[in-house]
Amino acid sequence: MKRRDFFRFGFDKSKEVVGEAVETVLEYKYEREFLRPPGALPESKFLLVCTRCGDCQDACSYGAIHLVGLNGGVRAATPFIDPYYKACEYCEDMSCVKVCQPGALQAEPNAKLGVARLVQQHCLVAQGQYCDYCARSCPPGVKAIKMNQQRFPEIDQEACVGCGKCAYICVSQTGKAITIDPL
Repeated sequence: MKRRDFFRFGFDKSKEVVGEAVETVLEYKYEREFLRPPGALPESKFLLVCTRCGDCQDACSYGAIHLVGLNGGVRAATPFIDPYYKACEYCEDMSCVKVCQPGALQAEPNAKLGVARLVQQHCLVAQGQYCDYCARSCPPGVKAIKMNQQRFPEIDQEACVGCGKCAYICVSQTGKAITIDPL
């Protein structure tokens, strides 16, 4: 091995080792706090790869993608979805993913944004009223929410993609009966 090749190999190997160590530290430090657009990399990698260009926000014709404010620290100007304001339409063309040049968003079949969770005490059914808005709002290709025998919504955690349509449509006056936990 030539001297130049020896140093090049050593430099490449050290970059790899340091990169893995940094990822491990970031993975521990940065857990996902926001619901990211479809196909988002794990949070630590997402924060490193995202250029904060806002192209995904511009590409979302439904207006579901917003950017974290400047007070967001290391997450400032990164895209997120607030399902209580406007849910992800989980559109077929995934325009937000297509415009992401650095690859912070990557096209994956059935890419999960999060997972829905029922807060039963806020559900209108628990208050003696009939409601099935959440089940009817679940996208046809997903159908992660079904009404059980007691007419309570049941969420199939495996099928749920976390688009937030169920949380968005919830009309409970005591608080949202469905919350979306980011992955």
